[in-house]
Amino acid sequence: MGWFQKSPPPPPPRSVLSEGASFDGDWEGVAALEILGRLKGAVRCRGEVSVERNAKVEGDVRAQTFHLSGFFRGSVEAERVVFLPGADFGEYVRCREMRVERGARLRGRFEERRR
Repeated sequence: MGWFQKSPPPPPPRSVLSEGASFDGDWEGVAALEILGRLKGAVRCRGEVSVERNAKVEGDVRAQTFHLSGFFRGSVEAERVVFLPGADFGEYVRCREMRVERGARLRGRFEERRR
């Protein structure tokens, strides 16, 4: 029976900008992007972009999903945006669905994205 067992699917591809690392420039990819360090520039991602608690991002993000628990200044365009405790957001968001948790700080303009 063990011969025909299916292997679990591989985890989805993921890129990580490590804590203490910095990147200046435009980032484009299909894999999810987890930012633990500092990024200055535009991000284009078909998957999820997450800016973690001690991370700092200055630029524009286009992604399927955007999670923020760190510092962000710029514009975000995504299907789904989640502001987690510790998020410090400023400028502009355009999304279809947004969730704001207690402890997130938001300043800027928010617009609903229609189909």
